[in-house]
Amino acid sequence: MRRFINICAEIEKTVGHIYQLLSAIPYFEPKIQQMFLTLANDEHDHAQQLDFSLRMPTDIYEDEQLLSMEQAQNLLRKVEKSLKEISGQSLSLIDAVDLGIELEGDFCRIHLNNAVNFKDKNLKKMFSAMARSEELHKQQLLELKTKLDGLNQ
Repeated sequence: MRRFINICAEIEKTVGHIYQLLSAIPYFEPKIQQMFLTLANDEHDHAQQLDFSLRMPTDIYEDEQLLSMEQAQNLLRKVEKSLKEISGQSLSLIDAVDLGIELEGDFCRIHLNNAVNFKDKNLKKMFSAMARSEELHKQQLLELKTKLDGLNQ
């Protein structure tokens, strides 16, 4: 279980770093840069929450077999690959938004799929809250994409 939470924390940290890079793209409007910076801060907060949960006693975790370990590992590889691809590369705003939408959807699924697999109600709440947060991030990015699509027509 601790391994799963460590992977989830690493995913959150990596995506936070992706959003930090996106917030620093100089040709994005300041409002867009601030949105990506806020997303980065949220992801780093999630990582801290996950790191903090590792301080809890080990008997609060459910059987590790119930967790989507393979799903989490695949997502970690995906976000690490995305980070490498965008490092030192300029993305268009639409590509940046599409990447964020995809990653947030993946996060939401992992958090929701695994929230029920904890014995401890606080861990269940934490994973459910993270899923809601990721869904809000996704909605924010989808709204921006809709605006961008409207401008490009």
